[in-house]
Amino acid sequence: QTYIGNTWPKMVYAFNANLSWTTFDIQMLFTGVQGVDIYNGNKATTESLYGDYNTTRDIFKTSFFNGNGLTNLPSVGHFDNGTPPQFVNDPNGNYKNISSFFIENGSYLKLKNLQIGYNIPKKMLQNIKLSSVRIYLMADNLFTITKYTGIDPELAGGVTQRGIDNIYVYPHTRLISAGLNIGL
Repeated sequence: QTYIGNTWPKMVYAFNANLSWTTFDIQMLFTGVQGVDIYNGNKATTESLYGDYNTTRDIFKTSFFNGNGLTNLPSVGHFDNGTPPQFVNDPNGNYKNISSFFIENGSYLKLKNLQIGYNIPKKMLQNIKLSSVRIYLMADNLFTITKYTGIDPELAGGVTQRGIDNIYVYPHTRLISAGLNIGL
């Protein structure tokens, strides 16, 4: 047995910024992880003929498939010489067996939250007897900078599956919303 990869990050960090100028304000929250490895279990599904032989277009990048020569992805199988020819799916266990092929750099930087607001000047609010009105636009999970090829490096496992990403984990949703704060 050989242990490959490291699921414990070397650094976890966050950066929060609150900026304002006249009647405008902006709030940003960045989070990130550096120096962590993730087992990308999604590759077994997206780059091979899986289950009922449905797959993604990544199958066309595998070695010796559909006229490909040798590529940087393992072979997914071959046709035998029988009558009629049958496809032999993953005879070497390239996608069934755990290997370093599935280990990827899971470092990332993510803009977790962005909020842009506008405060209506107090002069304009005197006639309607309000102390403050703020209109804002907010977005969660706006973008992620990473080399990880899976869906979301932040999701890699939980308490019981630390560092393992698979097709049963839902990615964080991107949420864009608007709001209004009224002070009486």
